[in-house]
Amino acid sequence: MLIVVSDFHLSEGRRPGSGKFARTEDFFFDDQLTRFLEYLQKQKPGGVHLVINGDFIDFLQVGITSSEIAATPSFCALDGHQKKYICRWGAKTDETASTFKLEKVYEGHPVAFEAFGNFLSQGNRITIIIGNHDIEFTWPKVQARFRELCAPKVAVMADGGRLDSSLEFAPWIYLDHEYKTYIEHGHQYESLNSFRYFLYPVLPGKKEEINLPFGSLFVRYLLNKVERINPFADNIRPSTKYVAWVFHNKPLGIWRLTKLIWQFAVSMTKIFKRSGNLSKYRPDDVDAFEKETNIRMADIAKSYHLSENVTSKDHPLQKIQQLHQRPFNDGRGRFAWQALFANLDVMLFVLSALTAMIFAASFLSNGSQAILIIAIVISIFSAATGDIFYKASSKINKSYFEAANNIGDILGENKIDAKYIVFGHTHTPEIAKLNNNRLYFNTGTWGVIFDEEKALIREKKQFAFLSFPEPNTEPMLMRWNDNLGLPEQLPLFDSD
Repeated sequence: MLIVVSDFHLSEGRRPGSGKFARTEDFFFDDQLTRFLEYLQKQKPGGVHLVINGDFIDFLQVGITSSEIAATPSFCALDGHQKKYICRWGAKTDETASTFKLEKVYEGHPVAFEAFGNFLSQGNRITIIIGNHDIEFTWPKVQARFRELCAPKVAVMADGGRLDSSLEFAPWIYLDHEYKTYIEHGHQYESLNSFRYFLYPVLPGKKEEINLPFGSLFVRYLLNKVERINPFADNIRPSTKYVAWVFHNKPLGIWRLTKLIWQFAVSMTKIFKRSGNLSKYRPDDVDAFEKETNIRMADIAKSYHLSENVTSKDHPLQKIQQLHQRPFNDGRGRFAWQALFANLDVMLFVLSALTAMIFAASFLSNGSQAILIIAIVISIFSAATGDIFYKASSKINKSYFEAANNIGDILGENKIDAKYIVFGHTHTPEIAKLNNNRLYFNTGTWGVIFDEEKALIREKKQFAFLSFPEPNTEPMLMRWNDNLGLPEQLPLFDSD
């Protein structure tokens, strides 16, 4: 049995001592996850392969307190400026800091980690595909520490095999020939979240740290701050709905949100001023990164019985890599323009709200009809323009469908039978027909999504997964109904 899930986004969880959740936490379902894994084990004891398709651990949203810095030798040795920095923005992405963040996630989610350990000890398998929020799994020490934390008391599995052999990390894709399925997280097809060298995602001048894409910088320098005000800000779809919610429920929050956006802009300006270009690759850097990428790609090709001559432009993995979107941070001018375009819907929505508030107050004090008319015109223009940009950004989902179609064609041209192309990342479950009778699936999320339209047929807690009961059987997009203790088919609207 093959089960594909994605986007758990485990973060700090419950804080030890207080029993309260961190405000940046998005996963509150350790008990439900435990019951789900127990159900899978009962359906096929020792015969379940669980593929976690990216964003399993949300390293980006793990914060660090001053007391934790003082108690951690590697942090304690930092100077005062660095300590202040990681208290405000979180620890960086080097191997030591990433391991610390993983341990903090474990402390907040002991039940989930124990559930995975029990699942593995019963002879089942887990494959973790690396996504954009858990890119820090790239570090070998982080993978090793996860294995230790996942099942510290399990020396061997029920059949006598080693635990390490049942838990593997996939640095980019997972290709299952038996189930005719290609699985990838999918963030590389969106320039906000794509890495220039995903298989070797380090900074060119500082290889001990990750070269984060714009989407990750957005989470680190803005979203984490917003979630300290409203913990579910990133779970509201679309983003303009969140701004509308703030305006309706907490009007003064608009000022705080505007201030945070300004601080984010200042932070990004400082980064560009210091680095000139977040992806500042010199010619010799490009050669070194491409060489290392090809070495790692050859290992992937070998594991899936593909040609190891990955330097050939005709190699299927090279062709798939060519489909990846160019990152925002490949050039200062490109970054500035696209960053503005990507967030213009929210900015214009905020502008319309502020304009309405200011002119309404002026009208109430002066009674000027002219001022009221101007306020209405500016508000309508800002909101309407913002809606246009939102609709433009919503076309991103189309790019995933096109990428899946192209991947299927590339694999087919190379005699690789992949009937199903599976992505995650978007948090939106989806089924679509592709060329040559292939199917595209998106596994959504195990988190909470607030979407008024979809709430008519789906609960806010999705618990979505893709189920392959046996090879050569049609997979089904399902959701776990924890109240019944059973899975059920996930209801989806047909597209027009």
